[in-house]
Amino acid sequence: MLALLLLLPGSEADLRAATRKAMDWWRVPGVAVVALKDGKPVLLAGFGVREEGKDEAVTPDTLFCLASCSK
Repeated sequence: MLALLLLLPGSEADLRAATRKAMDWWRVPGVAVVALKDGKPVLLAGFGVREEGKDEAVTPDTLFCLASCSK
């Protein structure tokens, strides 16, 4: 999902909207996102919650287990 967001032109609001739309499409409870422009962060944010059914919010520093995605 992050790679898709990096390809999108637009404002920070556009990136936030695209993130929320991607979360809905992929059915994930939360993500941490960084978007770069000219090598500098234009968006560093957490969206949603760390675990479905819980209230703890995702932050830019939230660590996620990658499991087989890291192979």
